[in-house]
Amino acid sequence: MKGVRELETGSMNNYTSELGIDEKHTRTFEIVPVGPGIFKATPSELPTGEYCFVYAGAAPYAQTQQKVYDFGVGMVTGSSVITRQ
Repeated sequence: MKGVRELETGSMNNYTSELGIDEKHTRTFEIVPVGPGIFKATPSELPTGEYCFVYAGAAPYAQTQQKVYDFGVGMVTGSSVITRQ
């Protein structure tokens, strides 16, 4: 569907269930504290596309609200362009 974003955080069938985000959809990054409660996240590689941080405190279980902070790299958003520096 156009205008819809989805992130699979698990799968389930009659026999098994798996929780978590598939490793093929994850990216590595370094986190450095820069102040009280403030961190700098630097990815090792981040090609043009749409990404998100999933808040670790939000459990990926049915009927819970996921906390997701999304952003794009090298993409037009509104009247500005996000680029890598």
